[in-house]
Amino acid sequence: MMDIWVLSGSYEGDPFASTHIQRKGAEIAGILDIYDFLGINDRDEYALRFPGQDNWFYTGDELRAMDGDEVSKVFGELTYLDCVYDNDVGYRLSIIKSRLAA
Repeated sequence: MMDIWVLSGSYEGDPFASTHIQRKGAEIAGILDIYDFLGINDRDEYALRFPGQDNWFYTGDELRAMDGDEVSKVFGELTYLDCVYDNDVGYRLSIIKSRLAA
């Protein structure tokens, strides 16, 4: 048996998913998807959209260099932004732990 993590989401009623060997990988994929959903490409855009808040924008390379707990914190902060958590287009993300058996 092997644990896998599934990034599961939907956007405008269309489901999507990706599988990952580590939770960190699923969270990084989710973080990058949230940036795409928000239309944010860099720190400056993030700072303009969310003035006065902590800047939670990181590149993929920066995220991969972080430890798992740091990535989990970023994922948690981004998924609970009001515009992500409560939106009108049905955008949702979750990470599901599953087991793979041969």
